Amino acid sequence: MIGQKIRQYRLIKQLSLDDITLKMNGQISKMTISKYERGIINPSEQNLSLIADALDVPVELFLFPSPFNFNLLSFRNKSSLSMRQQDEIKASLTVTTEKILALMDRLDPAYFKSVGRLSKFVVNSFEDVDNVANSIRESWKLGTQPIPNLTEVLESQNILVLFEEHDSEFDGFSAEVSFGDEQIVMGLVFCQKNDPGDRQRFSMAHELGHLLLDIQGELNGEKVANRFASAFLLPRELMVKRLGARRNLITYEELKKFKEDTGVSIQAIIYRMKDLEIISEAHYKEWFQYLTYAGLRNKEEIILKSESSNRIEKLAIRALTEGYIDPQTAIEDYNIEATLADSLVSRNKYFDYQLKEKGGKNMSKKTSGSIAKLASKVLRDGRYSDNAKALAGSALSQAEKKRKA
Repeated sequence: MIGQKIRQYRLIKQLSLDDITLKMNGQISKMTISKYERGIINPSEQNLSLIADALDVPVELFLFPSPFNFNLLSFRNKSSLSMRQQDEIKASLTVTTEKILALMDRLDPAYFKSVGRLSKFVVNSFEDVDNVANSIRESWKLGTQPIPNLTEVLESQNILVLFEEHDSEFDGFSAEVSFGDEQIVMGLVFCQKNDPGDRQRFSMAHELGHLLLDIQGELNGEKVANRFASAFLLPRELMVKRLGARRNLITYEELKKFKEDTGVSIQAIIYRMKDLEIISEAHYKEWFQYLTYAGLRNKEEIILKSESSNRIEKLAIRALTEGYIDPQTAIEDYNIEATLADSLVSRNKYFDYQLKEKGGKNMSKKTSGSIAKLASKVLRDGRYSDNAKALAGSALSQAEKKRKA
C-alpha cells in the first residue's frame, strides 16, 4: 500500500524515477524506489520522509492505508496518449476519489456499510444489451422518455459522478469501489468537465455499461458499452414514437430537434437508427459521409450545455462548517472557492460568539428575541457546526425562559 501511494503521487507530480532520485540528490537509488513502488521492500522511516519531501507531500499520506479498494473497469482515451500520461491521469483520479470517499466516510461512518452491492447483468448478445438497458430504465422508474439530467439519475443510484479537467485526449473512466472487507459498494464515473452535454451524457452511459454489465463470450467490451449507452439514452419505444418505425429519408432539421430533446448527439442518433433498422445501412453511410463533408463529425452545430454536480461541494461545505476540514483543505482538495471557505469559517465564529456571549444565563430580556431568532436559524440550517448547534439549543432554551419571565 505504501509503495502504491508513492507511485501515485510521483505520477501526479509528473516525475520519473530518475527525476525523483535527482531531487533527493541520489540518497535513494532509482532501483530502490522501484522496489518500494512494486511492494518488494518497504522504505525505512528516514527514506519515507526523504521521498515525502521530494514529492512535497506530508509523510502521513503514506502511513495510513486507505480503506477503499479500486477495481478499474474502463479507461477510454485516444491512441495519442502515452502509457505514462495514462498512468498520471489514473493516479490523479484515484487520489481525488480517495479524498472524496474519505470525506463521505467521515461525515457518515455508516454510509458505505449500508449501501447495497452493485447489481450485475449478464449479456451474451447485443439483443441482451438492449433488454438490460430497458430493464434498468424500468427498475429506476425512468420510463421511455428522454432523461433530463443523467448525473442526477446516477447519483440517485449511489453512483459517484466526477467531472474533471484532464488532457483532451482522455474521454472517460469507470471503477468499482469496495470498502474494507465489503463487496462492491459503489460505482465511479468520470467525465471531462468541459465536454458538451451530449458527449458527457454518452460517456456517462457508456461507463454505466461497464459498471453494470457482465459481458460473456467474445463480445467486444467497448462495442457493448456503446450499444448500452445508445439503448439506455434512446430506447426503441422513444425512437419509433418520435422518428417512426421505418424511414427512407430523414431531414437534418428533424435530427437537430431530436438532439435538443434527448441530449444525445446527431451521430449517436443516426447510429441508433441504423441499429434499430429504422434507416438502411446505405442511408446510414450517406449521413456519415455528409457529416464528414460538412465538418460536423468532430464538432456538431448544436452545442448542448454541460452537466455538472454539486454533490462534492455540498460535502466539503458541510465538513468545513462542522470542523472536519480546514479552509486550506477545502480549497486545495475539494475546489471550494477561497472566499466561500473564509466566509463559512468567519460566519461560524460569529455565530459561536453571539450564541455563547449573548445567549447565556445573563441574557437580557431585550436581546432574547434576536437570540431566539438566530438560534432557530442555526438549528434549521444543516450547514452549521455541531458546536454552533449545541450553543443554539442552549441559547434558545435560555431565550424562552427569559421571555416567559
